[in-house]
Amino acid sequence: MTVFVPIMLFGWLPFTLVLFSLMRSRQAAVVSLILGWLFLPGAVYDFPGIPGYNRTTAICFSIILGTLLLDTQCFKKLQIGKLDIPIIVWCLGGFFSSLSNGLGVYDGVASVLRHVFDWGLPYTVGKIYFSDRQGLRELAVWIVIGGLIYIPFCIWEMRMGPTLHYYFYGFRMDKYATTIRFGGYRPSVFLRHGLAVGVWMMSSLLMGIWLWRTKAVKVLCRFSMGFNVAALSIIFLLCRSLNAIILFAGGLLSYFAIRSLGLKSIALCLALMPVFYLVGRNIEIISAENLVETARRIDSDRATSLHIRLRHEELLAKKAWHRPLLGWGGYGRNRLQDEYGNDASITDAFWVSAFGVYGLVGLVSVGFVMLLPTVVFWSRYRTADWGDPELSPIAALVCIIPLYVIDCLMNTMLNPVFTVAAGGILGWLANKDDEPLSTSV
Repeated sequence: MTVFVPIMLFGWLPFTLVLFSLMRSRQAAVVSLILGWLFLPGAVYDFPGIPGYNRTTAICFSIILGTLLLDTQCFKKLQIGKLDIPIIVWCLGGFFSSLSNGLGVYDGVASVLRHVFDWGLPYTVGKIYFSDRQGLRELAVWIVIGGLIYIPFCIWEMRMGPTLHYYFYGFRMDKYATTIRFGGYRPSVFLRHGLAVGVWMMSSLLMGIWLWRTKAVKVLCRFSMGFNVAALSIIFLLCRSLNAIILFAGGLLSYFAIRSLGLKSIALCLALMPVFYLVGRNIEIISAENLVETARRIDSDRATSLHIRLRHEELLAKKAWHRPLLGWGGYGRNRLQDEYGNDASITDAFWVSAFGVYGLVGLVSVGFVMLLPTVVFWSRYRTADWGDPELSPIAALVCIIPLYVIDCLMNTMLNPVFTVAAGGILGWLANKDDEPLSTSV
């Protein structure tokens, strides 16, 4: 690792404090969130007694400390309600998983702290700064800006290869062989993998389309939204991420179904799709063979990889069902071992890890954290409201978050920006002082 790793990770705190001293608190929070996620290194520092210090904790600690020191009034927005029960269960559930497996109180507390750092802090940031319409609008706009910022870096890596993280921070986060797709380089920039970049650029593009077509934002970064969308479209396709392209197609179809056909239920279908998939996989209605055969028609090379991943997913899920309620706990107890006791698992999907380690309690609770915003928004607002310039940024978020969750069915490319969005939306939906524009009938 280069010297830039500690400089960036530990220097993000004073940098964020400077932002808080120069900008409005909400603007400082969103700038620190987006820029930190896009440019901080993918390194982890382990300290005794606390979970690893990584880019997510660096960002959220910095924002919360800036709030404590420079804008304590923002904490008045932090109210706990029934919509927050899932995040509480998700953060605390690891404690009971550890106890049920005989791993002790210390391990249970460590598990709670890991979830608080990785999930609770981003969720809290969302509740503090983005739990009203204006805050969610700013977050939506900055998701687009984040995509625009990444354009020159993606172009560089498309030409020179995914080397920026290695040049600046001295190590790679993915295998070089996975960066070559469809005859060219797939950029990973400073994120964990090219897949993460693909999902990020997909989210930025979809958000841009929503803001552009609903006239919520007409000009951004001195360019028309139409121009920005065109630029994002070209770069997104050149990112060569097939998974993200499929998700984008689903998101674009959802936009037109809602705006042109008045079918807001398509958003509910997006939210329920992960549920249908998990139920179907576990009761063997959705077979690995059918999924692999479908993938083979698109890309035969990826079909082989998918077959291996799905096979391990089935084996891991089968083991998880031996301790279905609270899971196996930590230390790799949920994984498979060969005859020599070595780890023989391939775990790409976030859901199977959550299920294996924390059981149904963990899997269901984290699912509610990320999908409840879409379900509640769908139940509260009529189709006509989804295109209103005031609400369309939020409508876009509640359609994009399920796409991110769908990606987590196959990958573990966790992104705190979506957790922040979920916390903000649930905080806004629970705010009785912010009445909806219209009520569903």
